[in-house]
Amino acid sequence: MGSYMNQNYSNEKWFKRWIYEAYIQRKWQRSSIAMGVFSSPYTHETPKSSDHISYSRSLAPEYVPYYISGLKYNRTINASWSLSLFAMNGWQKMDFAHFSPSFGSLLEFKRDRWKFNWSTYVGRETNMQAKEPQTRMLSEWNMQFSQGKWLFQSCLFVGSQGINFSRNWGQINAQSAYYVSNRMKLYGRMEYFIDPTNVQVSSPKLASESVGLSYSLNDYMNIGTEFRCFHSEKKAFEPYQFLFFQLKF
Repeated sequence: MGSYMNQNYSNEKWFKRWIYEAYIQRKWQRSSIAMGVFSSPYTHETPKSSDHISYSRSLAPEYVPYYISGLKYNRTINASWSLSLFAMNGWQKMDFAHFSPSFGSLLEFKRDRWKFNWSTYVGRETNMQAKEPQTRMLSEWNMQFSQGKWLFQSCLFVGSQGINFSRNWGQINAQSAYYVSNRMKLYGRMEYFIDPTNVQVSSPKLASESVGLSYSLNDYMNIGTEFRCFHSEKKAFEPYQFLFFQLKF
């Protein structure tokens, strides 16, 4: 995950930048409690791009914590439902020297061809407009549905921060894949991000569309191509096309 770790862990001390997950855990019956560093419970995308529909990451996971540190309590309610509660050291931070308590949750549902997650975050964070920490709240929903050769995913979140929660932002995306064969898939995605007060992004509105093709050479390697186009108030049309070689691990 080289470039992912280098770019997204740059604020951590050098010896922590290789940590994707590291925790100790105690299990009993249908519950568990763990302490350490965990991968993000927000959105359905992870650093492992081979697990995603699209090769490129959507806008959604770029504006939630890439990882969290602290305590995690998990309870399996039944065969379909589970609940996780988090007590965290702020928005994506391992350094406890400047402790910033925050809290989150993740409710998961899985049944047959459906998956649904609802996650939340509450904490005090700074932004480009405020030097002093302000209360930040985030609520995120994502779903997945599969039917035959089709796979669908969608993600929505809304966030708020500032005095009387005066600064708000949000995004929505939808993507799908069609599996032509066991080795080949075609995929596409549409997304829209709105942030009028520039808490997270410098453009009040940002959108993109992408289409691509991926072919599995074997159990460990994919190759493919993707075309992606961004739209914003600064640039109405910003296209990219690239070839990729992807390792699965």
